Amino acid sequence: MYEKLYKKLAYKFGVQKTMVGAYTTTLMLSQEASQQLNGQSLFRKASAFDPKIDLKYERRHIYLTMNTQKTKAHWLYLFAKFLDEYFQEKVES
Repeated sequence: MYEKLYKKLAYKFGVQKTMVGAYTTTLMLSQEASQQLNGQSLFRKASAFDPKIDLKYERRHIYLTMNTQKTKAHWLYLFAKFLDEYFQEKVES
């Protein structure tokens, strides 16, 4: 269930690649999505989200990295929740 939701939201967000490690999960956005996103809104949402999401801009791609070591929830649930909240805020403003 969360996998379908995540795939739908990730496509809408412009996620090009998802890298899952033992303690971190990183989303790499496409160059087009990286150029079109509102950076301030993304930074505010990433900073306020628990667990905190680190942002990095490298080679014209935005990387969102979440440390999942101390969380009990699965990364799919957490990123689906983050993406959903991001789009909810975008619709409201």
